[in-house]
Amino acid sequence: MRTPSLGLDLGGAHTKAVLLRGERVEASLLRYLPLWKERGRLGSTLRELKRWGAERVGVVMTGELADVFGTREEGVRELVKEVRKVWGKALFLTLRGELVGMREVLSDPLSVAASNWVASGLLVAREFPDSLLVDVGSTTTDLIPLVGGRVANLGSTDFQRLRRGELVYTGVVRTPVPCVLGEVEGVGVAAEHFAVMGDVYILLGKLHPGEYTSETPDGRGRDEESCRRRLARAFCSDPEEVGEGFLRRSARALHREQVRRVAGKMRAVAERYGLEGCPAVVTGVGRKILGREAAGEAGFKRVVDLGRIWGEEAALMTPAFCMGRLAGEAVGRTPW
Repeated sequence: MRTPSLGLDLGGAHTKAVLLRGERVEASLLRYLPLWKERGRLGSTLRELKRWGAERVGVVMTGELADVFGTREEGVRELVKEVRKVWGKALFLTLRGELVGMREVLSDPLSVAASNWVASGLLVAREFPDSLLVDVGSTTTDLIPLVGGRVANLGSTDFQRLRRGELVYTGVVRTPVPCVLGEVEGVGVAAEHFAVMGDVYILLGKLHPGEYTSETPDGRGRDEESCRRRLARAFCSDPEEVGEGFLRRSARALHREQVRRVAGKMRAVAERYGLEGCPAVVTGVGRKILGREAAGEAGFKRVVDLGRIWGEEAALMTPAFCMGRLAGEAVGRTPW
């Protein structure tokens, strides 16, 4: 029987973990853990995961970008320190797609910064060697071109991917409403943190409260009425003044704009890497909300839902799932 392996994705807002035995998911965790204010909880969460009994642990991260850290390098070192307290022989994935140990990471910390998308690309490329992998999360959307069974943009930093449109900083939960649209029907949207896209998608029935995996802007509920009030507040008003019709039209306009933006970036990436006519593989919490529709608008004739192939847990936490697979495969050739 194969030994269990654990994939960890340490994000700035969420910690995700998937325990695997071979390719089968045995346990998973998706926890809202905002490092910028609850960094101390990370250690206890890792100790909790230690009890799962994994014999191989693979780690990717994006949490080094949290502004609690002075620099990204400091962030990597601090996250690695927390992992080392629990697993001294954990593996990390570099932007070059290499598995390395603690010593290598500490000698070149930025080599593993924001490498979670690389893990996803490496695994998906095995089944869809020529495709565009679209991971729509709560905060960002990764566009990963796969060409000839390889991650075509392997080695790119987040800054470089932002510049090329391969990282789209928009997601289906945490993105503030004014970051999507500045006005609706001639009414300006307040440039305040009154409402996020999670509120919009609850109102549209595209997201259920359990998928709204972050705190709300006002600290109140995730029910439809609370979301309605937050969206109205984005127009410096209340639902009683602006009316249900206006709020519904606003929510649809915000959704359309988010689809338009992601579709435009998808189209550009597909053209750049010669992926027209290839499938779009969608994953992440927003794959059904945003990914499928954006892929259709971008001209992709075939759209593959990764959840139907690997299962819902793998689709919701693709980098963690893939890192667990990679760590499990590294048995016997681990670089200590």
